[in-house]
Amino acid sequence: MAHAVQVALGGAPRNIGRFAVASDPHVFLIGRPPTGELLGFIRTMAVDGQSVDFGELTAEWRAANDHVVNLEREEADAADDPPITPLPESLRPLAEHVTADAVFKRAYGVRENRRRRDRFPRR
Repeated sequence: MAHAVQVALGGAPRNIGRFAVASDPHVFLIGRPPTGELLGFIRTMAVDGQSVDFGELTAEWRAANDHVVNLEREEADAADDPPITPLPESLRPLAEHVTADAVFKRAYGVRENRRRRDRFPRR
């Protein structure tokens, strides 16, 4: 029941009637918005959003929400006490490149540890 919606947010131009519209076939909605917010977003931001089958879209949202609720229940303790392992040597050059980047340094506080490098978001 996958439902593809073109969202006019950027990306490759697509012809809609006689107009070329920049659109992207992917949408990432952070925070699992309520159904009403999703439908409003699609109605106003999707290319030809007024003609989307909102019943089908609502059913997909409910199925996805049920799946997330199920995962929350089944995997509730999955992130508790994760193993901390050393970074493989093959990834060390990449890690050094990333952690030296100015954007990374601004986004994350970095604290050195003899065994590993811990990253904490700045507060």
